[in-house]
Amino acid sequence: MAEKDEYIKEAYEDLKKLSLDEQKRLEYEVRQKAIRDHNSQMKSAERRGEKRANRE
Repeated sequence: MAEKDEYIKEAYEDLKKLSLDEQKRLEYEVRQKAIRDHNSQMKSAERRGEKRANRE
């Protein structure tokens, strides 16, 4: 599949490079976790706002 889609191929190549360097891989994982946490917090805040709006 990576050969068919240039973006997937590029991401795959980046992942291969990162996996060779333990420190870079760990930094990547920390960044990805921060992104997931941020997105989760934003979604939770959105839900709370919707609940408040529905009560008013």
